[in-house]
Amino acid sequence: MRFFRINPFSFAAHQSQLHDKPVIYIAGNHEFYHHDYVVLLDEIRAISEHHEKVHFLECDELMLDGVRFQVRPLGLIIGVMARQIK
Repeated sequence: MRFFRINPFSFAAHQSQLHDKPVIYIAGNHEFYHHDYVVLLDEIRAISEHHEKVHFLECDELMLDGVRFQVRPLGLIIGVMARQIK
């Protein structure tokens, strides 16, 4: 991810190794400023495949030590909730 002064994914991988713990990486809206959303998602996914303990989640879920982590875009969640209220 060549667009940051400090690569957040490399930082996450370093912290995972340093503490011997898994890391869940969730991209915020700032990752996508001035970038093509789909291209950048593909790039982050490709990088994440090389790190066993760093898990990139975007519209995904992960079971980790019996805990399910689900990541959904906020806009999707609000849209579903709005339809349920009607």
